[in-house]
Amino acid sequence: AKRPEILEAYRVTGIDSFIIKVAVTDQVHLREVLDFFMPYVSTTTSVVLTPIVSSRTIKVPGIK
Repeated sequence: AKRPEILEAYRVTGIDSFIIKVAVTDQVHLREVLDFFMPYVSTTTSVVLTPIVSSRTIKVPGIK
């Protein structure tokens, strides 16, 4: 992978085309990852302060 910091990536509908989850060490590292994408897309950055719901499992009737 070109950017090992990328943990997850999703193509989404709406204003944004993608949501990408990254793990960085500091603000400088975040800027380096964002700079990598600049030739391709404009970015909007959000920082998660506290998870509200994480790793939820969905049980589907009839599927084990």
